[in-house]
Amino acid sequence: MEAFADLQPSALWAHFARLCALPRGAGQESAAIDAIDAWAQDRGFSTERDPAGNLLVTTPGTKGAPIALQAHVDMVCVPEQSFPLPIPVVKRDDWLHASSSTLGADNGIGVAIAMAAAETLGHDHPLDLLFTVGEEVGLIGAMNCTITGLRAKRLINLDAEEPGSVTVACAGGGEESLTLTLDRMPPHRAPGGDLTLQLSVSGLQGGHSGLDIARSGANAIQILAQALWRLRDHVAYGLASVRGGSADNVIPNEAEAVLVFGAADDRDFAAALEQIKAQVAQRYGALEPNIQWCVESTATPSTIMRTQCRDRLLNLILATPHGPQARFPQQPTDIATSANLAIVRTEGDLATVLISSRAASTQALFDLRERVRALAVLAGPNASFRSTDPYPGWDGAWDAPLVNAAIAAWNEAGYPEATRQRIHAGLECGALSARFPDVEMISVGPRILGAHTTSEKVSITSVQEFWRFLLSLLATLRTG
Repeated sequence: MEAFADLQPSALWAHFARLCALPRGAGQESAAIDAIDAWAQDRGFSTERDPAGNLLVTTPGTKGAPIALQAHVDMVCVPEQSFPLPIPVVKRDDWLHASSSTLGADNGIGVAIAMAAAETLGHDHPLDLLFTVGEEVGLIGAMNCTITGLRAKRLINLDAEEPGSVTVACAGGGEESLTLTLDRMPPHRAPGGDLTLQLSVSGLQGGHSGLDIARSGANAIQILAQALWRLRDHVAYGLASVRGGSADNVIPNEAEAVLVFGAADDRDFAAALEQIKAQVAQRYGALEPNIQWCVESTATPSTIMRTQCRDRLLNLILATPHGPQARFPQQPTDIATSANLAIVRTEGDLATVLISSRAASTQALFDLRERVRALAVLAGPNASFRSTDPYPGWDGAWDAPLVNAAIAAWNEAGYPEATRQRIHAGLECGALSARFPDVEMISVGPRILGAHTTSEKVSITSVQEFWRFLLSLLATLRTG
């Protein structure tokens, strides 16, 4: 690809370019895993796969103790439908991004870095490369990892996105879903005819449901539900469907609904919508400068929700928690507990509301889930609640030798203020530390912005700096 021409280190970028041509959505990583496996065997490296789909590559070097480099192969694919392959990568100044989709630098850059490190050092230094699957849908690969050949007692996770920092702790979390059985009926026929319109809101920032949840931006599902609720005071409409969000770990940036009402109410609808748009603009202002509203004619549905059912669904959406729920008392700028109202779908006679929750403690996650469960009770006998098994958080040793070595390596790489940090996102270190309790772990990485959105981009300079940092760290660990 032209965007990768002349980028250094060339082997690293070549690996990333090849990954950009392969499907890597969660559950679709097999071609990428096969390609990495073939690459490893071509170079005389050993490989092991487990039933979950994870891949371990071990290099034959013998100088020093083994070190593990770990990255996840899967990515968040936005847009969810008609995702482009190969990903159309564009270079602009110091950044690589995709022209119309997520880039997959989260965590394709980590995979490429590990592969380049093995090519550069692996025949001298014993490296364990652990490539996992399903990270973006609940850390499935790490949670179900049964790899037996890991030799290393120190593991470097390559899924961080902030240079000059060493992550040593992260949140745990899981998914909750609320389902509501819909009571439907044929749409009424107004004397002057009906209008069927699709109302959509888009252009919001969205973002990573952990790293960006502290930002006071809007949730497209919430905005749409608020608009639909307020429209009730102006227009007698029937609601046919609601759809919003793309993945559990993405803050929704677009949502849509199909409405049916009498043609005679067209002006009232337009006036009410303008009022609602002004209210939303006043509420979010500069936080969401690119909100777009769209009203389009569409086919008349065969059924709509009965009024009481419509209102019950809208109330359920509006009552669902979203955003920061608690902060650390000793560090009030850091999020301790959060919820992401991630997805709403109506399909046939069933509506589903999906929430992604994160918390620093198991008890806090349980408390938040109890609140969501209570919503199902309040919504009545046609509503139900379900939750996934939670994935664990991680609280590493902040002054462990591996952490201190990484801080020193960042200092040498030009980051004199390198810091240890906790992040409000799930990292595979939590699940992997349960599987490998004797392995010391950290998470580091180059600068990536806008992960999980079509604004995702990776800094070329930062990748180059990170490459030098990693080589320095590995040299220290080999001799230390």
